[in-house]
Amino acid sequence: MANQGTVGTTQTLTGILMDRLCADQNFALDNNSLVINKHPMDHTVHCLVHPQVCIDSGYCLMQPAGEVWECKYNFTKVEGKKLRDWYNAKEAADPVGWKLTRFLNVTGTWVAGETTDADPVFQVDESSFTRIEDAPAGMMTTSAPPSTTSAPASAGSASASVFLLALAAVKLM
Repeated sequence: MANQGTVGTTQTLTGILMDRLCADQNFALDNNSLVINKHPMDHTVHCLVHPQVCIDSGYCLMQPAGEVWECKYNFTKVEGKKLRDWYNAKEAADPVGWKLTRFLNVTGTWVAGETTDADPVFQVDESSFTRIEDAPAGMMTTSAPPSTTSAPASAGSASASVFLLALAAVKLM
């Protein structure tokens, strides 16, 4: 995936900000039943801005690609920090209203990349950030949001639980 833009062009992008960890593993770190490429709009702001592993993975803007969502634009660490700080401040001011990431409009200018103009970088205008509750025209949504509860324990963790119970029983003998 390469960023798509022409150096010197100002553009407004619409999509869903996502940390690369959750996007790449296709489930949310804080809700493993949330399939990111199907329901990215239900990703939590908390997962986006608090776990260090999510922050360190970097950020992208997801947009529809057929029946699924995918990262269309990667942000540099500097630009990602601006977006993360904005979401973090909004969540701190209104934790209930800012629980879910939702849709984002962000305006910026394409500037030359570090190596060549062929891979331009999107330099964001921090005053342009706007969250949109409902899907903008042309953005697909799903009719039934996923469960917000965690998936059932895997066989591995069930086996670990049985092992711990057996170990506790042995200690009682």
